[in-house]
Amino acid sequence: MKRFVLGGAIVGLVIPLCLMAVRYLSFLGSNHYAFGNVELALWPSSFMLMATEGSHSTLSALSILGVSIAVNIALYAALGLIAFFFIWLWRRAGA
Repeated sequence: MKRFVLGGAIVGLVIPLCLMAVRYLSFLGSNHYAFGNVELALWPSSFMLMATEGSHSTLSALSILGVSIAVNIALYAALGLIAFFFIWLWRRAGA
């Protein structure tokens, strides 16, 4: 069970980091990149980033970003726990 929850938490951390890297690299090429449906599906808590629009404080923007990533980690850890539960039920029913 711990592996599933930890694996989900790691995925929940890696996805936002990758999406932010893609967004940063697309800004370097001067292409305007906006989060779409795929990004929102992979990083459901990214809607919290709207609170950083027009932010005058780097600390508040980074705090909101950190909370958004932490919520995403918790969501993916919960998905890992749910996956473990269903796999456990499936194996138990097959035994």
